[in-house]
Amino acid sequence: MVRKNIYVRDDDEEIWQKAEQLTSEGAAESLSKMITNALKKEVIRLENQKEAKKTEIFQGADIIEKITVEYEEDGIKRKISFKGKWITDEEGINTVSNLKLGGLTGYDHIYRVALTEKNQFFVFEESIQFNEQNDGLKIITKQEGSYKIYSSFEKMKKDLPGKVSKYVADAIEYAYEEFLDI
Repeated sequence: MVRKNIYVRDDDEEIWQKAEQLTSEGAAESLSKMITNALKKEVIRLENQKEAKKTEIFQGADIIEKITVEYEEDGIKRKISFKGKWITDEEGINTVSNLKLGGLTGYDHIYRVALTEKNQFFVFEESIQFNEQNDGLKIITKQEGSYKIYSSFEKMKKDLPGKVSKYVADAIEYAYEEFLDI
């Protein structure tokens, strides 16, 4: 058995006295067991909070919407739907806009990020090749998309460009609330 010393603030003395009294009156558990149980609950709460890493952006059904994404992958048209909320706007964040061949051919790389109803991160990545006309009009020549789902912000940000992960981090920082399922 390991021995631990705990120093108690003067302001907390009353609750410690109550706990000692309750455990000395023949309670089913000792003061040590009571403290350990409370500590276990707090460690689980903190671990869950850390893993979620501020993904509890919404809880009410009024902010959840059906999200539908249509795209082409390997030449095959696809359509997926889920319940969630866009973190980026639907146009997404363009991380690359390169013009090649004297300004006639361009390439955009766009990321769109949503949080699903089950607090997973949905990342849609789209590559668009286009020809830009002299009047600025873009004619799309190839458009490909794919998506990934991440269980946490920490896992997701490893795969995203810094510009996108910073945008998402800033967006969820201010919208975070801890939901107590009580």
